[in-house]
Amino acid sequence: MLNRRHLLGSLVAAAVTLISSAGVAEPLASDPIRGEVVKIDQERGTVELKHEPIPYLHLPAKRTIFRYHNPNVVLRAKNGDRVIFRADRYDGTLVVTGPMIPLPK
Repeated sequence: MLNRRHLLGSLVAAAVTLISSAGVAEPLASDPIRGEVVKIDQERGTVELKHEPIPYLHLPAKRTIFRYHNPNVVLRAKNGDRVIFRADRYDGTLVVTGPMIPLPK
């Protein structure tokens, strides 16, 4: 009888854990990030962005300098634009991985 109660208690605890974590999605590198362009330095291939928290990169909301390898990444963006972008870390360097898309004003 004690084993059944122990088993039932374990099953209930597992079900509660599963249900409570079902609605929480793990942030991914493909998730869009909102930010504002502070400065684009085309000579260095960097862009400074004031951005929202980026959980998968363990970055709080702040101003960060990102590298970009393709100039098309910053083609439509200007200083002061609010944008949506994607970023990741490669060899310890923060990199914008896709085009920065300006948001409507």
